[in-house]
Amino acid sequence: MLAGIPQRGAALGDPKAPVTLQFFGDLQCVDSRWVMLGALPFLIRHWVRGGDLRIVYRSTETDTHDAPEFREQQGAAMAAGRQGKMWTFVDLFYREQQPEFTHYADDAYLEGIAEQTGVDMRHWARDRETGDWPRLIESDEALAWSKELPGRSTPSFLIGPTGGEARPVGHFSLNEAKVFDEAIRALL
Repeated sequence: MLAGIPQRGAALGDPKAPVTLQFFGDLQCVDSRWVMLGALPFLIRHWVRGGDLRIVYRSTETDTHDAPEFREQQGAAMAAGRQGKMWTFVDLFYREQQPEFTHYADDAYLEGIAEQTGVDMRHWARDRETGDWPRLIESDEALAWSKELPGRSTPSFLIGPTGGEARPVGHFSLNEAKVFDEAIRALL
């Protein structure tokens, strides 16, 4: 699904795409998983691959109820982003998501996802340790609060012209892309 699509940091797709969708997620959120496996593949195939949409993943702690575990898993995804593979890491994490509240996202689990992602493990491990992930996560969470996203829950979305004002996407389906599709068409 992601093969051949540019990944840069947390962004998937052409940086010059006219529309940007921001996906606020927690890697242990079941509903975020359903969006990643349900609605987003359509958007990726039809809009991202065609160059009209880019999607930016934003880390927001909602369902991971252990703050250090949350920072470690999100930082691991961001470290994969340093190698242009964050979306691949996120996709694999959601596909292999375990039951909530089981503290499964330990080093062994994260390393297993990273290996499947195809990152250079030595660089990935170094980037996990040296990255400014807490500041980036705080920035993502501050954006969610400033935009008053519905219930500040995940998944939540902002959409707008790339580089312009983004607005919340409301009343979306986890499995269907219709609301997103309509919002993208309205912005093009």
